[in-house]
Amino acid sequence: IITNSNSPSLIQSLSCDVDGVWLVEAKITGRRIGGIAGAPGTSVTLKRTFRIKSISSSVTVHDVQSDYTSRDVPQLNWSVSVSGTNVEIYVLGLNNNNIKWNIDLVVNSN
Repeated sequence: IITNSNSPSLIQSLSCDVDGVWLVEAKITGRRIGGIAGAPGTSVTLKRTFRIKSISSSVTVHDVQSDYTSRDVPQLNWSVSVSGTNVEIYVLGLNNNNIKWNIDLVVNSN
């Protein structure tokens, strides 16, 4: 996705509507590709690991771990939240900066 503000933007949604447990490793990259503000080449790389648990459609996220963070601007960030039976991953860009985001997920479930 491409963002142009500091509002959370959905980059990935995981359906967790069945009972289970998931180990998620998220690798997120973002790079400025334009906009009327900011510096060329501004970028961010994040690696996060967390557990999801679903029991009778009650979904929770546990033990979010920051495995790696490297960013030119501290405001470039991410967040995770639960919406119903989905776990949603958001990215936070910069106002007036076109940030191109990518996410790679490794998901193990049981």
